[in-house]
Amino acid sequence: EKIEDYKLSLEGDQAINEDVMEKVKIAAHAAGVLPWQFERIVNEFNKTGGEMSAAQKLQAETSFTEQVDGLKKEWGEQYDTQLRKANIAFKEFMPDQAEREAFLKTGMGSDPQVVKILANAAKLLSEDVFLGHGDGKLGGLTPQEALSKAREIQGSKDHAYRNPGHPNHKAAKEEVQNLYKIAYPE
Repeated sequence: EKIEDYKLSLEGDQAINEDVMEKVKIAAHAAGVLPWQFERIVNEFNKTGGEMSAAQKLQAETSFTEQVDGLKKEWGEQYDTQLRKANIAFKEFMPDQAEREAFLKTGMGSDPQVVKILANAAKLLSEDVFLGHGDGKLGGLTPQEALSKAREIQGSKDHAYRNPGHPNHKAAKEEVQNLYKIAYPE
């Protein structure tokens, strides 16, 4: 028997790494495995490996679904809000768009445990980080409430917003700007 006699006719959608297979052919030839035996062994190995891979994929999908369902149960009606907070925290802690995209390509970005960590991390962020995101409800205000509050601040003669010499004037201006972001999201 010659090494050239060790050929494979793969079954179904099986795929083989040619470099690895060349090394296996050499080992099979050296061990005295006949070409037809080699082909049968490799096909059975590939078939079994494919079945195991499919089972692992199903198990991973089932586990993912169970974890998401667990988060939905834990967070209840706040599930969507918690997801938005986690997303904002993700953007705050990883501000570079390219880095975020690379992270998301790993699949970790949709991992329920990572989402839970980010939602918990969002608790560490100050309230003003959330102003202007989404529908405005993350800051605890609807767009209408934000507009009303901004107008109230601007209309008050005694508020720091109206007094450029007040130590809190700059913060008051930023607050009004953030309120307008909620009232008129982009």
